[in-house]
Formats: sequence, C-alpha cells, structure tokens
Amino acid sequence: MKTKINYSILKYIHSRVSNEILNVGVLVEKVDSREFELFIPSDLSRLSILYSDFRPGFLKTYLTSLKQKTDELNAQKFQLIIEDQVDPRSFILRPDDTSLEFGEFKPALVSDSIQRFITGFVPNLFSETSREERHDEVYLKSRLFRSLSQWRGIENKIKKDQEIEFNHLSFKIDFEWQNGTTNLVKAISFDYKDSGQINNKIAQSVGYLNHFREFAEQRNSRFDLLLARPTEKSTFKDYDRALDILSDLKVNKEIIEENRIEQYADRTIAYLRDSDF
Repeated sequence: MKTKINYSILKYIHSRVSNEILNVGVLVEKVDSREFELFIPSDLSRLSILYSDFRPGFLKTYLTSLKQKTDELNAQKFQLIIEDQVDPRSFILRPDDTSLEFGEFKPALVSDSIQRFITGFVPNLFSETSREERHDEVYLKSRLFRSLSQWRGIENKIKKDQEIEFNHLSFKIDFEWQNGTTNLVKAISFDYKDSGQINNKIAQSVGYLNHFREFAEQRNSRFDLLLARPTEKSTFKDYDRALDILSDLKVNKEIIEENRIEQYADRTIAYLRDSDF
C-alpha cells in the first residue's frame, strides 16, 4: 500500500557565511490523515566530528522540544492546519531561529516504510533498536572524539581531517597530534559481511601505508590505526588475517582495535595535557 506524504528537511546552520549546513531532521505529513511527525537523529556525534566548537547537548534538547511542539500541532491540527491558519513549520520552529531552518515541503508517494524512505536524508536518524548499526569509519572517529572530548583542552592540541601528500599521492588522515612524533590517526573499518570487501579493504590499506612509509620515516611520524572488527561471524577469520597482515607491515604504526579506543584516548589526553606541543 502506497502512502502519500509531504516532507520538509530540517537543517542545522553552523555558519551562514561559509554555507555550512547539515540535515538534522525530517518533518513528515501524512496527507490522508494530516498527521505530522518529526524524525530527529539519535546521535549528533557527526557534528562534533565536523565542527570542533559544536556542543551537542543544547541542540539535542532543542530538537526534543520540537518533537513536543509537533505533538501539540497534531492536537490542534483541525483548527490550525485545515483552516489554513498557520504554516506547520512555523508552529514547530520559531521563525526567528538562526541555527535551524525547515526547507520547503515536497510531495512523495512511499511504497515502503516512511522511516526507510527518509533515512537517506539524515544519517543516524534512528536508534540502534530500529536499525542495524555498522561500525564504520564514522563510528570509529566519533567514538575516539567523544573519549578525547572529556578534556576540554583537546581541541587546541589535535587537528582534524588532514591530508598528507607524497610522490603524487594523497592520503586523508582523520586526526593528527604531536608527542615528539607526529601521530597520524586513521580509522579503518572491516565491519563487512562479505569476505571480498574485507580483502579489498586490507589491500587498499596496505597499499597506502606502504606508499607513505618513507613519508613517515622522513617526518618522524607514526600511523595510529583505529580498527573495527566485523560483526558477522562468518568473516571473523578474514579479519584475523587482515590484522596479521597489518601487524607484519614494516611501517611505524600502532594498531588500536575498537575495544581499546578509550584506553588510547586516555593515554593521548594524559600526554597532551602536560606537553608543550
């Protein structure tokens, strides 16, 4: 059965000057019943990764209050909406808000679930109880940054999303920090259900690390590799083989599996808190 809906994307505006805008919710109207529902993400950590000055607590509380306003809207919909007395978006969100903004309503005919339809607009839209969470590179970076952020001074000690170049090839580094050596943090997820994907990932990773081995030696650098193991049991042996290959690689590195990320973060904070770098 197909459902007619209208949907409006809720956008977070970090900076109008630099046009830094991200989707943080979706307002859905079911056309037949004229009922509204605001879908907001269960996890805002991706914003903390992108913007070092972002604090998720206030926004999460504010988004929750907008869901409450949506409930109020449904209770008053016949008086307010059907009689065209108010725009539902302006009822839910203050028109003078400077950090959040609804887009125009767009129509859609949904043959699958509404949740599945709108998930593509906003990452991390639903909690782990309603969807399977893959431990990908974003998950690894988010987990590390949350642990590092327990010390407020961390933002002045690390760099995010750096790119290194050597012999005409570039390599994106997730975090960089100094402790006498330059620590180049790179997240590598092996959380795949297919052996071929794990084999491709290890081949790609080994290729990059071998290429930048001389770069690390010349610049007194070390690669700190954050690894996520697969959740699919059938690929555990493939991951163990990939881990052996990385361990044997002749490049200055430290391997940090995801169950040791918090320990790594604690060590990093302890050093940086007392360092002059």
